[in-house]
Amino acid sequence: ICFQSTDILKNHILDITFCSLAAVNGVKTSTYNMLNEKLEFEYAMVGKTRVPSAVEGELSEVEDEGKKTQRIRINGFATIEESDVVASNGVLHVIDSVLPTDSGMPISNTLANHNLTVFKQLISDAALEEEFDGMSNCTFFIPTDQAFEQTETGRYWIRQLKEHPESLRGNAALKEFLEYHVAEPLIKTCGLEETTIPTKAGQNVRVNLYTTNPVFTTVMNRATVNCARLVRFDEETCGSVVHEIDKVLDVPKTNLMEALSANPDYSMFQRMVSLTNLTELLTSPDSGLTLLVPKNDVFLEVDSWYQETLQNQDELERIIRAHVLPNVICCTGIVPSEWPFVRTTETISGHQLKLNRNRRPQVQNAGITKCDVVARNGIIHEINDVINVQPKRTSSTGAGSGNPFESFGSITRPLTFWFK
Repeated sequence: ICFQSTDILKNHILDITFCSLAAVNGVKTSTYNMLNEKLEFEYAMVGKTRVPSAVEGELSEVEDEGKKTQRIRINGFATIEESDVVASNGVLHVIDSVLPTDSGMPISNTLANHNLTVFKQLISDAALEEEFDGMSNCTFFIPTDQAFEQTETGRYWIRQLKEHPESLRGNAALKEFLEYHVAEPLIKTCGLEETTIPTKAGQNVRVNLYTTNPVFTTVMNRATVNCARLVRFDEETCGSVVHEIDKVLDVPKTNLMEALSANPDYSMFQRMVSLTNLTELLTSPDSGLTLLVPKNDVFLEVDSWYQETLQNQDELERIIRAHVLPNVICCTGIVPSEWPFVRTTETISGHQLKLNRNRRPQVQNAGITKCDVVARNGIIHEINDVINVQPKRTSSTGAGSGNPFESFGSITRPLTFWFK
């Protein structure tokens, strides 16, 4: 078991002078310790007496119904045995046991305390509890129990827990799945930035930051990891931190080009891409793109236009470039946007596309019908229309001159973090 001695000490120290008179009978009195964790003080009837234990020379405590008195209990766990010992720099209360804290306990305790039962049970049934409890300097992205119920992958592992728990011990696929939710190093929300982070599974996860504020667009108050939104964050465990997320994280097996080729519903768009010089961009491992993909039925409705476009190289490339964004924009980052605070994003060719959300997320004239298909080098959004942009004039040395990377530019921007 991991013990963080500094955190255990801070768990027992208040930065105020708290006398026993502050606790009122019949009412819970609360304050916060130096870990910013809540402590609740309330009166309770307690009565213990010491009797010889089975170990020679030691005493154990048992309840003595005839000698119960009112004492102050802390978090329903520890009892103040001697109160208000006044010193020159504060006051001291003697308690009968150590107050537990998540920051001094292993990850299995934190999962249990925060009702993250599915992930905890998967670790236990996979016989990985000791390994996970021994991890330090890590960032755990843990799906809530509800997140498991809402995704195909999550429901699969729930079924395995119920129907075939014996198959989970030593299960390599489960081990990879669990370790993909553990990133290194420890990063609290104040240290998050738009980047990729290595995981214990050997593949990176991608962190993105968004704002829901229509005016202060550099104030980041929403974070995602592989497009799973952080719903609770900075829950400390021994030497690490836990962020709860609203989706399970699937380990991506393909790049964007491979993901297009693997889905028969995207074959017409994939054919258009293969006729341009963008294949290298969609297979680049470091690209970090958002690809907006109309399904085949969108093109079948305008088949004559589609066939003509295949024969026009310039028009074909212009259209495909309008469907590629140079950074990752998850659906959770697309929020309602009204004039005059219209949100836009830029394509790799420099066109500005409007972002909005009504019943579903929208990009320009298209609605997103399937969100956040995660690939190794970006994400795919399935859309219900071809993105409509006007042709853009370019110079001989500008975007569209043959190098698919020239139009990227810098996407770095100053960030302010504000999580709620």
